Amino acid sequence: PSLGLPLSKPDLFWHLSAARRMRELGAIPAADWLSSTRQGAAWIDFEWASQLIFDALYRHGGVLSLWTFKAALMAASAWLLFKTIELYKSSEPARGAALALWGAASLTRSDIRPELFSLIGFGLVFLALERRRAGLKIPGPVWFVPLFCVWGNLHPGFLYGLALIGLYAAAETAERRDVQL
Repeated sequence: PSLGLPLSKPDLFWHLSAARRMRELGAIPAADWLSSTRQGAAWIDFEWASQLIFDALYRHGGVLSLWTFKAALMAASAWLLFKTIELYKSSEPARGAALALWGAASLTRSDIRPELFSLIGFGLVFLALERRRAGLKIPGPVWFVPLFCVWGNLHPGFLYGLALIGLYAAAETAERRDVQL
């Protein structure tokens, strides 16, 4: 798998098939139609929004549009990481090294998959929480609601975002308790 290869895992074709099925039905499928052993079994498509986005890109621009979209999502993810690292006032070489490590680590997961949306969502939440921890102004908590509503239909990784918020809240509570003692 590589950042430059848009289709190194076959999951994309499954996602495109699911989107095609949604277009045929005019709804999100509620029953398995692909497997031979579980055909008709109840099924929850928790990545339906991602599938429709990938399908629209593929139908209107082919593989090149999918690759371009993937590159844009990866660039946005790297930018969020860079903005978070900037908060620590680290040197340019340190920021460059962190981005290089991120690039090397993300190569195995940089296929066109719904997980890419979770990279963006997690990056947004992490940046906001770190900005708040650093005493910088962030938008009010209301912005989390639409983010999680959209993210929850793109990929189940939104649960990691919620867990991160919970961890920061627990750390703030423990810190306030220590200050009071």
